[in-house]
Amino acid sequence: MTLYEKCHSCFPRSLRLNLSGSDREKNGMELVTLNKCLPAQNQTTKKEGGHIIRLLVFALVPILSILCVYSTEAQAITVDKSHNFVIRQNVKDWGQKTSVVHWRLLTQGRRYDRVTDSSTIFNTTVSGVIQYKFYDELRFYGAFDAVFQTGNAQSRFGDLSPRTGLFVSDSYFLISPFAKSSGDFFTLEVGALNQSRTIGNKVLISGNSFPGVSEVLRFDLGDLGLTLRAQQMVPFSQVENAELAEREATPYFLTESARISWDTKAFRATATAGLFQYSELPSAVAFQSQILGNSVIGDQINAEFRYDFSGWFANFGLSSYLTSKIFMQFKGFLVENQDAPQTLNRGQEFLGSLQYIGKRVWFGPYFGVFSLEPDVSPAFYNASFFGNNNRDGWYAGLDVFVRRPSKMRIRIEYVDSNLLNPGALQEDQESIVVTLQTHFKKLGAW
Repeated sequence: MTLYEKCHSCFPRSLRLNLSGSDREKNGMELVTLNKCLPAQNQTTKKEGGHIIRLLVFALVPILSILCVYSTEAQAITVDKSHNFVIRQNVKDWGQKTSVVHWRLLTQGRRYDRVTDSSTIFNTTVSGVIQYKFYDELRFYGAFDAVFQTGNAQSRFGDLSPRTGLFVSDSYFLISPFAKSSGDFFTLEVGALNQSRTIGNKVLISGNSFPGVSEVLRFDLGDLGLTLRAQQMVPFSQVENAELAEREATPYFLTESARISWDTKAFRATATAGLFQYSELPSAVAFQSQILGNSVIGDQINAEFRYDFSGWFANFGLSSYLTSKIFMQFKGFLVENQDAPQTLNRGQEFLGSLQYIGKRVWFGPYFGVFSLEPDVSPAFYNASFFGNNNRDGWYAGLDVFVRRPSKMRIRIEYVDSNLLNPGALQEDQESIVVTLQTHFKKLGAW
């Protein structure tokens, strides 16, 4: 039994750990934070795009260089630091069940401090997951959040104010034409797809759910696994612009990526490399993004991004036991927008964690650093966890996962986010977040 299989054995078969570990904000409502509008920059010549295979090799280099670290075979069930549960897709996990429903509860307190703004927010989120099998070849997956927030906020742009609502986290039909003969070797996903699940890089994009289609090929090569994914999405725009003079073109978000995993008894290594492109982003998104860090020209009526967005991204991770009780993880995320000039087009995040694995409690610290240059990605869609764009800083926290008598997760996290380029529309930001989250519980299966 591999380390990854041992990890799965302690949870319901209809759920799995998300080892991509990219989105801490998926379980609660994101709060848009304040960034700046940068001065005009000279447009540069668009760079040539790279190849996915070259990027994949580049992403694997840090992992292969770390594999010489001492590790022993796992003697206890392992855990991924994110504890981010998602739907298990493989048709073999369904058995004779037609539908399965789960739910969980999350409560969270957040404190934001800037020079002139501050906010204290209490958040309760009830999450539900619905799985329904029409046939082995056609299944439905839906994850939905009901978010209730209250608190006190002083914010110039209203981005730190409490918000309440119902949200689609991940909802789609999965079409698997070869399910009976070859399993989920080839699948189509049609619906509102959560980009934390499909991309797993919040420097590029956070846990937004975009409507669209994704094509997936999966290859099982023993200890190695290879996943090829392409997706054609329509980025949402929920910002009203009453002064819009004419209809705008439909925006698109396109990606192609390759993900390889190496799963053994001693460690698990993953690497993802891909290409991305945004096109025809609406003026309302550009106007909002100028206070979140992007370079924007024009006013509210005809705002547009100074630079387009297309380039490459890469993710890599390594998890292993250092001793029979100490579990280690290291992850990295890189993005480069090849349509923007240097000093404006790169972003990265690196994080590491240690976890003590006990019979009743798993706990341990984690630490991360990040840097997002102003035009690495559209700030309207990436992670408010960082303060969006034009930021660098660090974060640290303590993660506790209680296994007995009832499964729950407790997290305390501090984030220090500073400006790369000071300006009138942005300020340095500090935040602290305390989270209590229950494990998914089954409501029923039919």
